[in-house]
Amino acid sequence: MAMANPRNEATDRPAEMTNRDASERGMAADNQRSARKKGGRAAAWCGLLLTLAGPIVYYTNQDNAWLRSTGLLAWILMGAGLLLSLSASIRHPRWMTRIPAAVGIGWSGLFLLFFFVGSALPEVADGVAEAGRKAPGFERKDHNGNTVKLSVALASGPVHLVFYRGYW
Repeated sequence: MAMANPRNEATDRPAEMTNRDASERGMAADNQRSARKKGGRAAAWCGLLLTLAGPIVYYTNQDNAWLRSTGLLAWILMGAGLLLSLSASIRHPRWMTRIPAAVGIGWSGLFLLFFFVGSALPEVADGVAEAGRKAPGFERKDHNGNTVKLSVALASGPVHLVFYRGYW
C-alpha cells in the first residue's frame, strides 16, 4: 500500500509546500529587517556627515559677515545632522548607529566651544590708549596706498582714527 503525502487540511496542499511557503515568508521578513538595519546605519552616517559639514561651511564662509557672526548655516546643518543620527541611534540601537551619533555630539561640542570662547574679544591690555586720548605721531599708508601723517591731518582739524578688526 502506497503512502500518500500528508496534506494540510486548511489549505488542501501538501505539507511540504506550506513549510516552504512559510520559509519564504520568513526570508522576506528577514530581508525587510536587514533593509531597516541598513537604513538606520545610512541615516546615522548621513547625519554625521551633515554634522561634520557644519563647521566646514562656517569656516569657508568667513568672507560673509552675517554668516560669520551668526554661524546660522553651520548651526542648521549640525542640528539636522544631530537630529538624523540621534533618531537613527534611538530607532536602531546598535553600535553602527551609536558611533556616528557620539562623534557628532563631540564635534558639535567642540564647535560650540570654539564658536563662543574662541570668538570672544580679548581683555584690554595695560598701556593701551583709551578712547579720547591723544595718539602718538605716526605715518602709515591708507586704503589707497597713499602715505598719511597724523601731524599733517591734525593741522587741518580733528582726526578720528578707526582700526578695523577682521575682514574688510
